[in-house]
Amino acid sequence: MKTNYSRRELYALGEPLGNSATYKKATGGYVLGGGGGGSPPPPPASPTSTTVANTNIPDYLRPYAETMLGATMQQLFNTQQVGGTAATPAGNYDASGNPVQGGGYDANGNPQPGTPASGGTTEITGVKPYVPYSTNPSDYVAGFSPLQNQAFGSVANMQVPGQYGQASNMAGQAGQGALGTVGGAGAYGNMGAQAGQQGANLSNMYGQAGAQAGQQAAGQSSMYGGLGALQGQQGAAIGQSLGQMSTSPGAVGAYMNPYIQNALAPAQQVLNQQYGMQGAAEQGAATSAGAFGGSREALMSGLNQQNQMLAQNQLVGNAYQNAFQNAQQQMNTANQAALSGNAQALSGLGMGLQGAGQAGAQAMQGYGMGLQGANQAGQLGIQGAQTGLAGIGAQQAGYGLANNAATNLANIGTQQLGAQQGIAQAQMQAGTAQQQQQQNIINQAIQNYATAQQYPEQQLSFMNSMLRGLPTQQMTTQGYQAPPSSLSQVTGLGLAGLGAYQAFGGAGGSSGSDAGLKENIIGLWTAPNGLRVYEFEYKPEFKDHPLCGHGKFIGYMAQEVEKVMPEAVFTMDNGFKAVNYDMVGRAA
Repeated sequence: MKTNYSRRELYALGEPLGNSATYKKATGGYVLGGGGGGSPPPPPASPTSTTVANTNIPDYLRPYAETMLGATMQQLFNTQQVGGTAATPAGNYDASGNPVQGGGYDANGNPQPGTPASGGTTEITGVKPYVPYSTNPSDYVAGFSPLQNQAFGSVANMQVPGQYGQASNMAGQAGQGALGTVGGAGAYGNMGAQAGQQGANLSNMYGQAGAQAGQQAAGQSSMYGGLGALQGQQGAAIGQSLGQMSTSPGAVGAYMNPYIQNALAPAQQVLNQQYGMQGAAEQGAATSAGAFGGSREALMSGLNQQNQMLAQNQLVGNAYQNAFQNAQQQMNTANQAALSGNAQALSGLGMGLQGAGQAGAQAMQGYGMGLQGANQAGQLGIQGAQTGLAGIGAQQAGYGLANNAATNLANIGTQQLGAQQGIAQAQMQAGTAQQQQQQNIINQAIQNYATAQQYPEQQLSFMNSMLRGLPTQQMTTQGYQAPPSSLSQVTGLGLAGLGAYQAFGGAGGSSGSDAGLKENIIGLWTAPNGLRVYEFEYKPEFKDHPLCGHGKFIGYMAQEVEKVMPEAVFTMDNGFKAVNYDMVGRAA
């Protein structure tokens, strides 16, 4: 354990400032010697009075504080033991044999806690360098997996499918063959066109002949139609005349008079004779009746005459009716005879018209048959040409099938290439997953290594927090007389300047905190006030200055204090900066 401390180190630990060399008190703690650089003690006796605050680490916390500071120094600095027994480091493995800095075990899993230095002093020789997880960059990145290497090989060996060449040759042959059929198709097309033209010419010729025959038949039909129309007009005149005769009383009477003379007069004579004989019979019967027959006979005679008149009227009416019906029948018979003659004339004209129509139809049929033959000849020519074209089409279809087969062959090659690429891609994806898993393992190992490196510092920080939560300061106030030094007399500070010198001299002096005075500067820790605490030595040209000294010291940098608390920093007459530690606080 270190037993000799500089004035600055002890002041940072809260020890009182003495006027002699630094020494360790029997009850614990340290007393700082006077001066910052070995200057002679000031003369006693002075009316100046000052107050000094002494802070001592309690005895129950001192072992923990010293242990924490020692562990911190071992963790952050390279140290060497001067005198006494050197410390042995803890093993850098955990209980399972995994590399962990300061794990407390050796590579075989045996405990190796390490031992602290005893006796002598521990000096800091430098800051421990950063120890990386590995100096080989490839240890930080997972290598390619076997599946990825296999995928790389598959991609490197891929070639254009052989089906592409076969498909190209087949498609070329099909294209050349299809081009060769174009001339034949054109020839057959010309043949069909010629046959169609010939059929059209024949059709025009027979069509014209049929039109002429139709015109001739139409002329004959028109002639017979004119005769029929004339005969129809004659029949209409006959009908009109017969109609007039049918409604003429004189014409009907001419047919009725012979019937009345020959039939009605004899019938009336017979009727009168019958009723005369009946009247005579009735008179005879009345005479036989005597006186009672006169009145009855008159009555019977009257009834007989009445019946005779009724019978005579009925006879005349029936006779005239029969005469009219007989006359009408005779007139109709005569009219029918006239109309029948006219109808026979019309029938003759119709037969003539029908004959003319049949002759025209036969002529038209003949021309139609000729036209049909011409059409059939044209159709046969066109069919022949179409058959030739069908043959050409069959050839083209064959070439088309060959072209389709070439396309299918190329598609199969493309599918085969796609399948190979899909396999390579699947291998790459699976290999990438494997590589990622390996990378995760490496990342976790790097994280574990970083955690192992930070773990001691975290534990020390935790211990430091625990110690800071305990009462660590014991404040006492002492009053004493201090005479003015020659420095304060020269600078004109007087007694007040001497008091200020005593206050700053133990912690860094009125100018000892300036960074321009120091060298071999090592950052140690951060004080509760947020300022960084450094270990340093004064440069050789300032070691003999009364405000500096020889050896190593601990304190602040005036330039850093000035940024956060400028009122605690002032510049001395030599141009260097000084810090008022009573305002800032000691570097604890």
